[in-house]
Amino acid sequence: MRAAGRPSVNVVNYLKGHPLIPAATIAPASTPRRRESREAVEMFAHFRHGARRCTVMLKDLTRHGARIEGHGALQRDEAIGLAFPGLAPVLAFVAWCNGPCAGIEFAEPLRPQQYESLLRDHALPALRPDPPGSGLPLVA
Repeated sequence: MRAAGRPSVNVVNYLKGHPLIPAATIAPASTPRRRESREAVEMFAHFRHGARRCTVMLKDLTRHGARIEGHGALQRDEAIGLAFPGLAPVLAFVAWCNGPCAGIEFAEPLRPQQYESLLRDHALPALRPDPPGSGLPLVA
């Protein structure tokens, strides 16, 4: 089950319309803010929240969560269901919400094979690393 946590100081300030606090005053630079880096993606996923269903766009992805766009109003810690292309639906919880955008945390991290498959098929081309030997030949 997802561990209960507090929103960051900057999220609270932003939502209340207060100025943002420089990150250096919130936590030491050596303190990691994320478990892993986010990968930019563009993929549709089927979204379920109670009886409401729609299609949302995933904009970034980690094994532990994602940023989605295109849903209605959500509240922090609400449970939602997401179905990715080619995968079984997963349970997730809303970590933050700002208008049509929300950060979600998966109840269970994606398996490495699932994550790599989604990145291979949906990472943004400009950010996707090219496999060795896939580029155009050099002309002398």
